[in-house]
Amino acid sequence: MGTASLGEGLWGQLDLAGEVWEWNLDWAGPPYHTACTDCADLADSPPFLALRVIRGGGSLDAVSALLPPTGGNTNSTTRVFDIGFRCSRTPPVPCPAGQRYQNGICAPCPSGMTACGSVCIDEQTDPNFCGACENVCPGGGECAAGICTCSAGDAVCSNICVNEETDPNNCGGCGVVCQATAPCLNGACVPCDEDGGRPGCP
Repeated sequence: MGTASLGEGLWGQLDLAGEVWEWNLDWAGPPYHTACTDCADLADSPPFLALRVIRGGGSLDAVSALLPPTGGNTNSTTRVFDIGFRCSRTPPVPCPAGQRYQNGICAPCPSGMTACGSVCIDEQTDPNFCGACENVCPGGGECAAGICTCSAGDAVCSNICVNEETDPNNCGGCGVVCQATAPCLNGACVPCDEDGGRPGCP
């Protein structure tokens, strides 16, 4: 729960559409609750009512039933598979260094692995966590002994490994762009008329 801020409810609730109809605090008739101090207060219904509001749609309903304003009501003692509520829990306290959260507990990573969030990784070889969590090697790069590297002769431009000898957008240096009539050759933009029809010329 709590992954999409768009559509946040009055008390900060999120992600409630679908799967099961949600029981509401409101009885199906006045007085409607506009605010509450104990939102789990399921006091006895008014003497003339026994119906409680449900909203959010269930797993068998059409898409139109998944809109928050769509609601219904049913007897507050009803027990069916597609009416209920969702449980949530407070996220766990961060695990100590070298451990990751898995199956409800903090557990150490296997030997040679490092915990990055809830995942154990190899900082020596993983290009997405090279040398440290969140350290991503440039596109096309590799991680060797915890250091990001590009292929021999390649350079890093805009966090991408490029060959400055042949890359028309980084010819001889990052951001040096060759025109279509002057492809990159040996790190220089060489006009086609000086080359006598070499590959890459129009």
